[in-house]
Amino acid sequence: MIIANFFNQSKPINFLILTIAALIIFIEAIFLDVYADGNVPVVSRLILNLFLFLLIVFLHNFLTRKNGLTKNNTYALYLFVLLFAIFPKVLFNTIFC
Repeated sequence: MIIANFFNQSKPINFLILTIAALIIFIEAIFLDVYADGNVPVVSRLILNLFLFLLIVFLHNFLTRKNGLTKNNTYALYLFVLLFAIFPKVLFNTIFC
């Protein structure tokens, strides 16, 4: 019930918390990638992946807001960030690196 009340209205604190959660998910995915593969990722690759990840998250938020898919809440962004938490290997499947 607390989560439903928190994400029910769009506030700047919601975006800050979801951005911090996305960064934690990204850092956790880095450690999972390092320990699973045994290789140390290149810093430029990590910075590029982080930039693309945050760009995709905020682009998703912009598109859902612009098209009126969510009225005045941040549920769609919350579910999108949680989707990356479920599948962390997706963060490193890029065509650029």
